[in-house]
Amino acid sequence: MNTKLIFKFDTKCILSEHLFCITELYIWFKLYLITIALCLLVRRLHIIFCITRMCTSDVHNISLSKNQSVAPITYLLQYSYFCQIFLHNNMNMKQLYQQSVQRLRSRCQYVTEFSHDPLIKWIHDIVGTDWTVYGPDDGEGEVAGSWPAEGGEQRAVVKALRKMKCNNPQDLVNGHCEAIALILSKKAEQLLRGNEQDFSDLLNKAHEETLRELRGMDASSAAMSVFNIGFMGGIVDKKETWSRKVWGEQFGELTVEDLLYGGSVSVQERIRTFSHRLLGAKEERMVGTIPLYIMNYIFDGDELSDTKMKETKFETAQYSCHVVGLVMDAKHKSVFIADPNGALIPGHSIEFLAVPLKNRHPQEVSTCLSRYDLRERNNLQPNRPLVEGEAPASSTKNFLKKAKRRRR
Repeated sequence: MNTKLIFKFDTKCILSEHLFCITELYIWFKLYLITIALCLLVRRLHIIFCITRMCTSDVHNISLSKNQSVAPITYLLQYSYFCQIFLHNNMNMKQLYQQSVQRLRSRCQYVTEFSHDPLIKWIHDIVGTDWTVYGPDDGEGEVAGSWPAEGGEQRAVVKALRKMKCNNPQDLVNGHCEAIALILSKKAEQLLRGNEQDFSDLLNKAHEETLRELRGMDASSAAMSVFNIGFMGGIVDKKETWSRKVWGEQFGELTVEDLLYGGSVSVQERIRTFSHRLLGAKEERMVGTIPLYIMNYIFDGDELSDTKMKETKFETAQYSCHVVGLVMDAKHKSVFIADPNGALIPGHSIEFLAVPLKNRHPQEVSTCLSRYDLRERNNLQPNRPLVEGEAPASSTKNFLKKAKRRRR
């Protein structure tokens, strides 16, 4: 056997092994440097992390500060996990808003809420625990959003709008929540400036007085008061937002997406800044309103087939954008949610999307089963899958009649 050949072969093997080890060490060293750089970047961005963590209840217990001792890899993983949740929530809310503008039908894929309570808690976390947040009363009183009532009152308003050259008056009346929210908020402000003492009943009084004033006018005057005809062209023809036109120049160039519940962290900062500005104002200016847009889902009375989903005759089985006014009284540290539709009705057609967004179980993706219906159904027969064409356990088929009286 040739010993020279064996020696050369062994030498090549040893060299290749050494080269492989050196290359592997070099790769690990680069990864180590990258990890260190990322950790330093995370340390510099800890303020962003602390602010963004407030937009989700799932990570409230994560607390990172300069003085806290956290392993670099743990810090990095926590930050990456949270950013993933925040970006997912932020992007999807905006996408759902764009979908709602197009009025496209879709099955509800996200968890919804049938109460204002989560919204009240969200606002409380923003303004502080020393403030009191008042939500809509779930009593039997008529709400401002019921104007104009179906029948003669609504026909008169539609006729008046048509004479004022409105292109689609019925559509304008059906989607008037923004205009009514503004009028309702201004009425609540007026009551607060008039030294109203019964805060628990203030929103009910605002609804009553708003309706009394609108119904005390003729149809043309009421329509002019609510819709401010000078702005109607952009709304009816282009389906643009009213946010700046309706709520005033104080909100500058802000759009719906800039004031969207659960849309981004900056929404919370704007509300907090607004409350601080009122706290620092003179006594006569310590009352004000900031709008808040809320994504919701309008359930149909049936589980729709794919063919029915393509129909556009009815405004159901789709995501929609609602709006409320957050009326603040800094002197008494109180916030009033001026919702033109009043309180959400459990089992009714409309429910707010939960914040942060959470996917429904695949078997619960539906056009008719609200969260309330799912709860009722699961209490009777837990884990039973939905069957196409099936009516919900707590039927929402009567929502078509109710929705006309509480139309957005």
